Amino acid sequence: MTARREDFRVVAAVLERHVVPVRGAPYVHSCEKQTFIEVLHAIDDQDGRLFSGETIVDQIDEPSSRVFAALAFLHERGLLDRLRRQSCALCLGDIFLNGMIEFCALAEKPNPWELL
Repeated sequence: MTARREDFRVVAAVLERHVVPVRGAPYVHSCEKQTFIEVLHAIDDQDGRLFSGETIVDQIDEPSSRVFAALAFLHERGLLDRLRRQSCALCLGDIFLNGMIEFCALAEKPNPWELL
């Protein structure tokens, strides 16, 4: 059985989460840069408390798919840790600075398909 695959890209200031599930069709969720920034600020507002994705969705009033794409990216980059199924905690000090560094670094990474 093939494992689920997930990768991230930034295209035209939009974070894209590409998922190939074990079963079903591949899908993409996106998160605009401004929404990503709002997610980072909302996480920062948690002051180190455990939070859920729904907490962030309610706080910034954005579609859950965008918020969860941002949270998945932050988790994949090691900036968030999942303590329980629904709870997240901050791993590194300045989530805004570190999150934006990761976003910008990914945006600068060349797309391998464009090099062919």
